Amino acid sequence: LLLVDKKITNAKDVFNVLEGAVKDKFPIVIVAEGIEQEAMAPIIKNKLRGVLKVAAVKAPAFGQRKSHYLDDIAILTG
Repeated sequence: LLLVDKKITNAKDVFNVLEGAVKDKFPIVIVAEGIEQEAMAPIIKNKLRGVLKVAAVKAPAFGQRKSHYLDDIAILTG
């Protein structure tokens, strides 16, 4: 689970996480404020090739409430 309290704007922001998930063959869920097209491209490419099991989800709410929700998700998922 990757929780990000901002918008992911480029592939470098998630490269190490995706590389680790592919290497260890772990599925990954990305929860972020948003994901720009440049950052989404390698995620989609690897998913379509069957290299990576991934789901990307927009973080719930906005502002301070969003931070609280992400904190709650982090606590509940360990």
